[in-house]
Amino acid sequence: MPNLDFYALGDDYRLIFDFVFQQPGWTLRESGSRVGEPIRVFTSTVELLRARPTAQHQRFVLWAPEMRGRVTSDRIDFEPETARRLGGTHRFASRGWGLISLSTGLTNARGLTNCHTNHNTEKRALKWAPTYPEYEAVDEWDWAAVQRVSSKLNRHIAKIASSKLGSRPVLPAAHDAAVSGVKLC
Repeated sequence: MPNLDFYALGDDYRLIFDFVFQQPGWTLRESGSRVGEPIRVFTSTVELLRARPTAQHQRFVLWAPEMRGRVTSDRIDFEPETARRLGGTHRFASRGWGLISLSTGLTNARGLTNCHTNHNTEKRALKWAPTYPEYEAVDEWDWAAVQRVSSKLNRHIAKIASSKLGSRPVLPAAHDAAVSGVKLC
């Protein structure tokens, strides 16, 4: 299963990140850096939650050694107007064909938005490779391993869910919030 939409809130993230950091060699890093700062790579749940409070929408990428492939950081330079508005001249973005994305949800006026995992397939990466010649070769990735790692993460998330909303797992804290009246959207 290459992607999964699910609901998580508060302590639910600890259940996900603890699992990630318990896997040998798995690395979680920011998908995009803050303005003017390098990409941060996290090694523990405590470190991640200290650096990135879960009250905001966040995007991470996951890499495991068995996936092979290379993870790099691209510098993105801002146009002068954007640089003035953001208070910096650049940021960095994580790059790699087989990276697994993990996006957290957030609570807003409408309710709790869903979280999401996903990754490229080899077929999609091959289709887009000519557009991004600066990326490493698609065949540097072990696509079966990308699928295995992604499925392992998604199975863990589904396993720890308290309920489901349609096909979307609802993790314990999100479930409790929904029971208390928070809309899952």
